[in-house]
Amino acid sequence: MPRDGVRHRVGIRVHCTSVLDLLDVMRHEGIPVTSPARTLVDLAAVVNYKVLRAAVRWAQSLHRVNVPQLVATVRRLGPRRGVANLSRVLATRSGADAQ
Repeated sequence: MPRDGVRHRVGIRVHCTSVLDLLDVMRHEGIPVTSPARTLVDLAAVVNYKVLRAAVRWAQSLHRVNVPQLVATVRRLGPRRGVANLSRVLATRSGADAQ
C-alpha cells in the first residue's frame, strides 16, 4: 500500500509496494486492502510451501479466490519471489479443489 499515513503499531507489519494496480485493491469495512489474490501472491514471497498451501485452501474454502484469479494475478504481476511455490500449489489437486 502507499506509504502515506503509515503508522507503526506493535504486532502489525506494513508492507509497501511501488506497483499496485486497481485490480489489486478493494475495501473491507471501509479500509483499503489488497485483493485476496494479490495478498496470496505477496504471501508466497515470505512463507514456506506448507503455509502457502494452507492459505490458498482457506481462501478457496471461503470463496474469496479461485485458481483462475490466482493465475491471472501471477501473470499480470510477472516474475517475483515465491511464484514458483504458488504455481506448485496451484498445480496440485489440493490447491485446485475449490475452484
